[in-house]
Amino acid sequence: IRKFGISSTIHVPISWTGRPFAVIVFASTGTRVYNDHDLVFAEELARFASTAMQNAELFQNAKTERGRAEEEAMLRERLVAIVGHDLRNPLFSINMAAEMLSSQMPPAAEHLVNRIQRSASRMTRMISQILDFARIRSGQSFDLRIESADLRHICQAVIDEFRFSKPDLEI
Repeated sequence: IRKFGISSTIHVPISWTGRPFAVIVFASTGTRVYNDHDLVFAEELARFASTAMQNAELFQNAKTERGRAEEEAMLRERLVAIVGHDLRNPLFSINMAAEMLSSQMPPAAEHLVNRIQRSASRMTRMISQILDFARIRSGQSFDLRIESADLRHICQAVIDEFRFSKPDLEI
């Protein structure tokens, strides 16, 4: 200290996560002697440095968490798209089998084949909607078709399907 001609010093710790991390040092050469006002300034500077480091850590953690959340969302969307595509193949087989059955069934059992076909059509629409959702979420475009629909027919189809799966309930 004498070699450099330092006449007065202030040492103030910078804390991070409640523990000293670094030290701010003010050193004066010549006749300058630090006082209480200088100490208050140095302590305030140390608090700002500590806050800045804590904010940087919080920002980095938030950035990491956001990256993880985005990656998880992308994986979910990929899963939805894969599942949607993979469900189409067995559904196509169900539709084909129902078509083949409809030509071979006696008229009394035709309503069962019709029910299979209606349910398969509903599943096809649902899978298409899932795939549309996946395309929207991944930023791809899709065609939007606005059509009129008979709500009574749609509701009746749902009721018929429910009746078939729960024949003991009154609807």
